[in-house]
Amino acid sequence: MTSLLDQANNQANREAFLDRLAKKSGRSRHQLADHPFKPLNDLPEQVLADLTPTELLDAAKQNSESVNAELVVKSSAELADYLTELAHQDQAKRLLLPRVDASEWADYQLDGWAQNPGVEHVATWSPTLDRDQNEQNADQADIAIGLADYLIAATGFGDRG
Repeated sequence: MTSLLDQANNQANREAFLDRLAKKSGRSRHQLADHPFKPLNDLPEQVLADLTPTELLDAAKQNSESVNAELVVKSSAELADYLTELAHQDQAKRLLLPRVDASEWADYQLDGWAQNPGVEHVATWSPTLDRDQNEQNADQADIAIGLADYLIAATGFGDRG
């Protein structure tokens, strides 16, 4: 198993993955040479633990901008309509969804939308599919939906100061 992890995490695979993300998003590639990654392994416990929800949202916005991502904030009640409109604006035909159970879709008020998102083809990222099939589904998707319970912890970086 370790050799598979080493193979999956090698520099060439990471570079190819980041290149695919940049191409699919239509954005320029974040260059680590220009903005070196400085992980904060204790970010959740030491930096974020005492922040208010508003401060956490501000940190998420700042971190999203630093990695050339757009953060859009919607309430659960607005989310299904927003995703439908986004798919319509982008003329999306293929959608990639995360594999989550029905109760998680319901938590976001997306249970009905997930059953009928208004696109021609829906694929689900699944651990039961092999890596190539999941990557093929991702490459073919016009839009991919992800759920980020720990957005800041997963993307947070920078100098402490």
